[in-house]
Amino acid sequence: MPRVVRAFKTCLRHIDASDFYTWAAAVSLNEALVGRRRDRHTTWMIVVKVSVPRRTAVGLCSALVAVSGACFPASRPSEEPAGRAATAQGQIRALFERRADALAAGSVEEYLGSLSPAARSFEAPIARGAAKLPLAGVRMVVREADVAPDGQSVDGARIDFTYWFEGLAEDNLFHIFLINDLERRGSRWQVTSSAIDEARYDMHAGSPLPLWATGPFRTTRSEHFLALYRPGPGGIGSVVQLAERAYADLFPKLTFDPEPGYLLVAARNEDEYAELVGPRTAESSIAIATAESVRAAGRGMSGLGGERPETRHMVVDLEAATGGGSVSDHAHVEGVGVAQVIQHELGHLALLRVTSTFTPGWVKEGAAMYLAGERRIDEWSAGLATGAFEDLSFRTLSRAENVRGEFGYSYVNAATSYLIERFGAKTFFEFYRGFKDFEVIEVKPDKATRSERTQRLLNLVYGITERDLDRATRAYIKDAAG
Repeated sequence: MPRVVRAFKTCLRHIDASDFYTWAAAVSLNEALVGRRRDRHTTWMIVVKVSVPRRTAVGLCSALVAVSGACFPASRPSEEPAGRAATAQGQIRALFERRADALAAGSVEEYLGSLSPAARSFEAPIARGAAKLPLAGVRMVVREADVAPDGQSVDGARIDFTYWFEGLAEDNLFHIFLINDLERRGSRWQVTSSAIDEARYDMHAGSPLPLWATGPFRTTRSEHFLALYRPGPGGIGSVVQLAERAYADLFPKLTFDPEPGYLLVAARNEDEYAELVGPRTAESSIAIATAESVRAAGRGMSGLGGERPETRHMVVDLEAATGGGSVSDHAHVEGVGVAQVIQHELGHLALLRVTSTFTPGWVKEGAAMYLAGERRIDEWSAGLATGAFEDLSFRTLSRAENVRGEFGYSYVNAATSYLIERFGAKTFFEFYRGFKDFEVIEVKPDKATRSERTQRLLNLVYGITERDLDRATRAYIKDAAG
């Protein structure tokens, strides 16, 4: 796969100043033929040379990357070297593989069987909760650098407990990061202690353990959502119905296929919501779409680089969403109802798969407002009256991960409305996905700033600059609300 990466990086070297992109990529891969001897290889050579309108160039790059991943399967895992299984590393790796298989099969006792009483007391709630989930799979991986090849004990082994759900996207992986101590007892290994690996978490951003691993919970399914929630006051049914209605309104606006299903975690009240998402997030929201970014190459998964957003899900404060709390206190503007808040966050959730860490906040929020049907005419009128929009610019907004300021959201709402009405939704989502595509094809991805990428994509997709977008946005606001 590294040759594929190098080939696609050459794409940017073929950009000229005209309205057309000239693409050239040569891919040479050596893959073992299925069913042949392992020393038999074939060489595949693809040469792609196409001229396309600048507006569709980013989309074409996505297609080329996707085709390359489909046509050329990842290499097979190498066979276990002779004697490897007899080492401490091999034995411990096999232990965690057996434990994961046992939990996937619903055998809690077999999963806990190799744990000391102290370790069992910590992991028993995790095991019992996992056994009640509709899981499609479980994987436990120990970092072998933490294990001496022939040691008799291990201190501080880092464990990645990975799981994924039936009915959700297969690449939507969820994780619990653990620290284990182990000792050899005769011919077997025992986990003598287990705890959360706090170094892997922002401990101020909510509980590191999922809701299902910290107490009683229930699940319910609808056509497009798997909901997890605590037993208690009602409201989950109405929130799931709101999510389904939001889905029906939102996804016809997307220009790409949605995921097969989404995870919705419902907190009973504001306190529980704060435990799940962190106090700072809970103060300013009643629902939040969230994910963890993982380096695609870091786990040996298929992909050409960049970051892969995992643990994609939405958390909702049931009390606030069903009338027990004030929605307007948490919404970005007064008068935004629960249904629109849910649809806004569902828009973020639908886009997380194609969102980059370099996607500016104004692009993310503008897309979510469009998908939620928001049109903030009253705020546009207020901003015109006070001259607030004259202090805003996309040169500044493009540097920020989030939108700030009293009139920031309304300005972004107008800009996105202008771009979609003028150039179409398909072109806008090509622009949105372009930030993710640049993670793959960028020659020096860590050298370009968020603002530089935004300017580059505005020019590539729309043929405009940030200043052009400022002028067009202010004119759009005057026409709509002046």
